[in-house]
Amino acid sequence: MKKEEIKEILQKELSSNKENRIYLLVTDTEDYHYSILSLLEYFTDKLKLEGIYITFNRPYSTIVNKLKGDKIDTSKICFIDCTGKKESNENCFFIDGPQSLTELSILITSITDSKNVGFLLFDSLSALLVYNKKDIVERFTHYLMNKARLFNTLSFFIILKEDEASNKITPNISLFCDKIIKI
Repeated sequence: MKKEEIKEILQKELSSNKENRIYLLVTDTEDYHYSILSLLEYFTDKLKLEGIYITFNRPYSTIVNKLKGDKIDTSKICFIDCTGKKESNENCFFIDGPQSLTELSILITSITDSKNVGFLLFDSLSALLVYNKKDIVERFTHYLMNKARLFNTLSFFIILKEDEASNKITPNISLFCDKIIKI
C-alpha cells in the first residue's frame, strides 16, 4: 500500500469515529513502520496530544532517531522501552524485558497518574508474543485495553498479519476493541 493511502485511511478513521477509543491495527511488515509514523504524526501534530509509546521491537534510541528524521515531535511522547536495553534519558522509562508485564503495568499507571496522556501506542502484540505465552498476552492486553478505556485514552495496539502467533490471538483481542483497522 502507498504511504499516502495509509495516512489517509488512518486519518479518516480517527476523524470520523470520535466514540471509538481502542483500536487494533492489523498491518503487514511492509506497511508497519509507516502506519506507526502516520499515527504519531496525527496524534502529536494534528491532535496536539501527549502520549505513551510502548516498544517491544526496537530500542528507544533507534526509534527516536527514526522519528526525528521523519519530523515527529518526540517531546510529546513518553517512551517505555521493553527491549531490556537500558539507556539514560528523561523521556524514556525502561523495564527489564518483555516478560516484565507487572512492571510495565505499574509504570503505565504511574505515567497516566502524573501526566495528561492522550494516546497510547503499543508496538507490538506480535513482538510481545515472542516472549510470552498466548493466554498471558491476551489477558494482559485485555487488562491494558480496559485501563485505557478507564482513562479515556485513544489507544492503538499493533499486530502483524503475517505472524502465525498473532493470527491466533487476533480473534480474541478483537473482542476487546472498539474498532479493527486493517492496513
